[in-house]
Amino acid sequence: GTSLVAWRCHFDRANNKRASKSDLYKALDELGHKGNDIPVLWEALDADGCGEFTLQDIDEGQADIWQHFVDWCKRSFAGSAHLMHKVGGEPQAVDLSKARFCQGIRNQGWDRENESLLFDALDVNRRSKLSVEEFGWLDVEIKRLHRKMEAKQQALVAEAWQDRQKKKARALAAEFRRHLLKRYGSYIRAWRVALSPNDGPSLTKKQFMKACARQGWNANS
Repeated sequence: GTSLVAWRCHFDRANNKRASKSDLYKALDELGHKGNDIPVLWEALDADGCGEFTLQDIDEGQADIWQHFVDWCKRSFAGSAHLMHKVGGEPQAVDLSKARFCQGIRNQGWDRENESLLFDALDVNRRSKLSVEEFGWLDVEIKRLHRKMEAKQQALVAEAWQDRQKKKARALAAEFRRHLLKRYGSYIRAWRVALSPNDGPSLTKKQFMKACARQGWNANS
């Protein structure tokens, strides 16, 4: 077997992209490994102490192949059903054999080879054929991508609103300074006469609002 196939079949069937210590013990049990070296293996895999490990920690090359395939699927298909239709070559494609899958993804623009390896990694139930069930992770990935795009758009809207508020605040501050100079001739006189007649070194928001009200100033005056 290969690292990618073992990862997909025993560690990460749902494509969560990470596995825990319990996942490691379970996977090694399924693989028939009963050695006393598992704690040492865990320490090596969880080198950063985060409590998880990824395919990248096991095999960077095959992790790169899988990630490129996942990203390509997200760009190329609207979901698992759409993938089955396009790769299968017909609207009602139910199963994909290895030959059909390999040729189908090439027809859809996959150009990074390793088609046979990808089929084996997707065939987590070891049926020697793929159905829409084996591509359920793609629906999750696309939903995650849409949420990320929506969050980015919301952040851009919020940032634009904040920029407008800052510009408005700067304009109001400039207008207020002009008002003080026009009415009192200098900022020092404005401070001592209008804003802080008791010569306090600072003003609270409440005190400032009262001072503005006393002199009849508002943003539209």
